[in-house]
Amino acid sequence: MNKVIILDWGMYIHKSIFATVNNPNIPSTYTCLNMMISNLKKIGVEPDDRIIVAVDYGHSWRKDVDSSYKANRKEAREKSPINWTEEYQKFNDLLSKINQATDWNVIAINGLEADDVMAVGSRYFKDNEVILVTFDSDLEQMWHYPNVKIFSPNRKCKGAKGAYKIRPDDFNVYKLLSKKIEKETADNLVSPILTQADYEKRKTIVNLLELPENIENSIIEKLSTLEDKQLNLDLLPFKTIREKFPEIYSGNKIVTYEDSFPKIKKKKKKKCLK
Repeated sequence: MNKVIILDWGMYIHKSIFATVNNPNIPSTYTCLNMMISNLKKIGVEPDDRIIVAVDYGHSWRKDVDSSYKANRKEAREKSPINWTEEYQKFNDLLSKINQATDWNVIAINGLEADDVMAVGSRYFKDNEVILVTFDSDLEQMWHYPNVKIFSPNRKCKGAKGAYKIRPDDFNVYKLLSKKIEKETADNLVSPILTQADYEKRKTIVNLLELPENIENSIIEKLSTLEDKQLNLDLLPFKTIREKFPEIYSGNKIVTYEDSFPKIKKKKKKKCLK
């Protein structure tokens, strides 16, 4: 096995659904598969690479620690014109087809989130290059591990979206974690920390460096028994997707980590007036 690429399934679901709102003629499931192939093509896949699809599955264990965790998202969905039940069913069906048609490993453990799988995968595959495909800033904690890179579909490079996030030279995971414990607006964790108990509860929720032992172990069990699967692309929906799929191995249009550094524009020298 060469490198391990872990895809954030929830990210693809929601980006695809919102894209279809703007362009209803293109099915959200098509957009999802097209985006995944595009990202993998830019990363560059070798036949012996391991690709994992990390899935949010069921009622998150974090909501049992703090009921306010992501509580604002349900209300936002209810106000939306999108039929979320119908869309989620489409993506459940698509995930099943991906599992049957590709050599990718799907990991969905009841009560766990994709973040958990990506965090444990970063540690479990410590001797491999691990590429996390996500734009979730929580996963920046994984920069603590030297084997981990983060590829964001939102980041631009060479005039197109899809590039690596650049780890700051002065990156300090404990400073990042401290900020997330204090407040994590995206997850509705905004109440003030007033007691040690408040602090420990918040730390348990946001800290991806140390997950509860039972959660860490359940993911390790899955990672230690991953199948070596065969491709059966006839089971993938959409003819154009089946035709595009082999392009992930082509080596064309790869975006490297070095490519992803922002270009520094040279300032024009002012001509001196004589």
